[in-house]
Amino acid sequence: MSNKLTLYFYLILILCLTGGISRGEDIVFDANSSNSADSSWSLSWTHTIGGGQNRILIVGLGGEDNSDNDLVVSSIRYNSINMHRVIGSSITEGEPTGYKMKTELYYLLDDELPSSGGYTIAVNYSGEVTRICGGGISLANVAQEPAEAVDTNSSTWGNNVSTDITTQTDGAWVVDIAGSGDPGIFTPTDIDMVEQFNVPSSGSSAAGSTRLVSSAGQVTMSWYNNSISRMTHSVAAFSPVNLERATNPAPMHLDTDVVPDIEISWVAGQGADSHDVYFGKDFDDVNTADNTWPVGTSVYKGNHTIDANTYDPVGLLESEQTYYWRIDEVNDTDPNISRGNIWNFTVEQYIPGDFTNDGVINNADIGMLSDQWLDSGSEVTADADFDDKVNFKDFAIVANDWVPIFPDECDDWQTLHPEWIFCDDFEVESTFVRTGRYFEYDNNAGDFVPVEGVGLDESIGMRVIFQAGEQTAGGFKLAFGRNPNSYMNKGIRSTEDFREIYYRMYLKMQDGWVGSPAKLSRATCFSSASDWSQAMIAHLWSGGYALRVDPVRCVDLATSLVKCVGYNDFGNMDWIGAVNGITQIFDSMHNDIWFCVEAHVRLNDPGTSNGVQEFWIDGQLEAVSDNLNFVSSYTDYAINAVLFENYWNSGSPQLQERYFDNIVVSTQPIGPWDP
Repeated sequence: MSNKLTLYFYLILILCLTGGISRGEDIVFDANSSNSADSSWSLSWTHTIGGGQNRILIVGLGGEDNSDNDLVVSSIRYNSINMHRVIGSSITEGEPTGYKMKTELYYLLDDELPSSGGYTIAVNYSGEVTRICGGGISLANVAQEPAEAVDTNSSTWGNNVSTDITTQTDGAWVVDIAGSGDPGIFTPTDIDMVEQFNVPSSGSSAAGSTRLVSSAGQVTMSWYNNSISRMTHSVAAFSPVNLERATNPAPMHLDTDVVPDIEISWVAGQGADSHDVYFGKDFDDVNTADNTWPVGTSVYKGNHTIDANTYDPVGLLESEQTYYWRIDEVNDTDPNISRGNIWNFTVEQYIPGDFTNDGVINNADIGMLSDQWLDSGSEVTADADFDDKVNFKDFAIVANDWVPIFPDECDDWQTLHPEWIFCDDFEVESTFVRTGRYFEYDNNAGDFVPVEGVGLDESIGMRVIFQAGEQTAGGFKLAFGRNPNSYMNKGIRSTEDFREIYYRMYLKMQDGWVGSPAKLSRATCFSSASDWSQAMIAHLWSGGYALRVDPVRCVDLATSLVKCVGYNDFGNMDWIGAVNGITQIFDSMHNDIWFCVEAHVRLNDPGTSNGVQEFWIDGQLEAVSDNLNFVSSYTDYAINAVLFENYWNSGSPQLQERYFDNIVVSTQPIGPWDP
């Protein structure tokens, strides 16, 4: 052998013996532990950890309770140090209102672990948990980073549970916990699984195992329990130490709440001279790509110098999108590239410019933008493009998606509209029958109620459901002004007489509406303290597919005394001039359209015939009945009520809905709402 070859042989031998070309050591098992408790807020036990290198402690928890809130872990500590949740390892199985089984995994890395010895694992829940099982497993020679892969599975009712998991690194170890809602005994059903704990409580059980996966790829972790119940399974894979591989990804692998302007980073592997960066939305692309792929236009983002262990994706990342990335470490003198694991994270839900995080860009966001205009620095919060500056770029983003929020029509209406008698846009969550509101309300067993999203601009409005064949579908009755009947008096300008009023409502029929209901509304004058006798009625109801005015006199022309006795005394009514409107709002061509319907009623002056009833739709006059003698010379009371009705004389031909919103009663014309 030549001297040169001899020198080369010994050099290789020395490197092998000293580990100089080793990419790491095999993971080794250290210790296990377990415990259980019944009807408790907490669980604790001692775990004795060894003194190896690159250690990790993994704790599996299995809890059973009938409350999701109680099963939330409020804290878990080892030696008084908070442990970290294995992201994606939590799974719950069970009935929504019944008992549920939940398993999950936690871990702690070497830099937070104490020296060898026995220390307490202390678990606290958010409430009293019916049954708790827990186990601890410590390993050595583990990469000091979160799990490289995580998966879960569950069984609604059975005695077998299995979960597939795909490891990324040769020599990875898989750790799991299986839970059952019955105190049976678990048995691993794969010969490569090594049981590490098997612990029952009085009514549930849990077991944990480890498994070496020599060659990266998919394996199945499977358990059998000799009792049948709900089952859950949490599984995670951990990498062995590889000094040449990039580690410690930021954001953390599997993180699900990442800001959209994130700059990713990692810790370089030993011996790396540069980094090949891969980043994209598709796992398969990131998994199969290499450095021959085109830079920039593919998931390959080029080769970066050793000092550049960060990568800033261009622009903002998409809301709720999952991104995959990989860092391959390149050594200039070693032809082997140390391929990195594939990491992923998911961007938080966000809307650029939604500074208040209420799901929409509105006036509040405009206000924040104005308050911070031209400010800069990391503390600014009205920063739509995340460049730490508030300027015209942010304004352009906000303006593009701004949804102006206008005040509700009835906000402060008494101040803004002193001519109004009443206003109700149904945005106030309050009792319908009360002072300042209606004196009667019939919700028709829930078929006439306020519903969010059915009103104007998807606000709260009144939804009416007509059942097939139904005549009466509810309504409400509003009284105002002087009224002899105390039952009706709800304190709405109750000392005044209103001989002329305007009232307005918004009305919409559902898409697919069929037919013309008879009744809609009527203004009237109640005249008796002991019953519902009326001096006049101004009906606004249907005439064919259109609305019509249909005025009625209930006063004797010669004596000016009220002749109608009680409510709707048809035998004593004088019908004095119905007129049909024009717009066929109830036909199929006018479904799913909001109509602004405004009515005007004026009583005649005593001894004359100058009364009026008329109405408009969307500001256009539809019908007028004038020169009316409503009440002869009767002046005891004036118009003091408007009734809103859902009555169909012949019954609705099908199940269908219509909607009301923004009711106003006024002494002057109202017009359509212009926010």
